[in-house]
Amino acid sequence: MFSQLAYLEYEKKTLGREALDKYREITFLYNLTEKFAGNLEPKDVAQLLVDEAQKLFKADNISIMVRDEDKDVLEVMAVSGKEFDLDFMPGKGIVESVYRAAKPEIVNDVLSDERFCAGSIDESSLMCAPLKIKNKVLGVITVSNEEPTNYTAGDLKLLSAVAMQAASAIENAILYSKLNTHDPYNHNRA
Repeated sequence: MFSQLAYLEYEKKTLGREALDKYREITFLYNLTEKFAGNLEPKDVAQLLVDEAQKLFKADNISIMVRDEDKDVLEVMAVSGKEFDLDFMPGKGIVESVYRAAKPEIVNDVLSDERFCAGSIDESSLMCAPLKIKNKVLGVITVSNEEPTNYTAGDLKLLSAVAMQAASAIENAILYSKLNTHDPYNHNRA
């Protein structure tokens, strides 16, 4: 009987923690949406996302890469952690694979993945989510650690939710920027 009571108490605490975690996630996403609304520069939006994502995920590095359509490469728009030097070649690497497949992915052992391309950061664990709006993929958000980390499906689901909001905010900022530079009636252009 005591073990049954102890088990029920353990379950109540676990459910309470899970509910609190969900509440924090929902609050985070709501606050993120508010912050995006005040930013109109694509790089500012991307950096805001990176800064906010650091609060959610255990990560040494977080980056947002957006496809440069003219060069057909992913270019880093915002980054936290160590600066890195890696050429993103079309069709090569884990990040490119996530971009092309338009599906989020966890790679908890990066070095053993056949798609791994060495760079200046020694990643051990990686999560990637596409910045996707409907059928269009703008880029990818990555969260990585140099130390082994067991990212979970819950982590990936949260990163995907953040990526969806970020994609919309980045696309809006890009469209606003293009509209602002091509508007013949805009007298505030440089």
